[in-house]
Amino acid sequence: MNPNSEEITNGIKVLVEPEYIPNAPNQFNKNYLFSYNITITNLDGEDIVEKIPGGPELIIKQGQKIKADEPLTNNPNVGGFGQMDTEIVLQNPTRIFGLLVFFVTILLTQIFLVLKKKQFEKVQLAEMNF
Repeated sequence: MNPNSEEITNGIKVLVEPEYIPNAPNQFNKNYLFSYNITITNLDGEDIVEKIPGGPELIIKQGQKIKADEPLTNNPNVGGFGQMDTEIVLQNPTRIFGLLVFFVTILLTQIFLVLKKKQFEKVQLAEMNF
């Protein structure tokens, strides 16, 4: 029995390969956890592979037309068709605040180091004049 699902619509092939995740935390609730590999082959023959881990549910249906950047799962951080791996999303606003505080601390430290260096140079210059 082949658990894979393949559909060709308007020359675009979509292949979904489910993979059972054994020993999942919720297996005692008689729920089974699967991850998915979704391969989308466009008209040019280019393959786009989306790996969706176990947990998020697919919100797309068989035969549904999807667009670039359209979510494939109910989790907005996992599985958007055509998303680039270079996009990094900071998920918590306190992380952004912490990053800004870190940058301000580094900036102030650099400024104080330059001022201290200038003060030290003035002391050295004053010692040379005696």
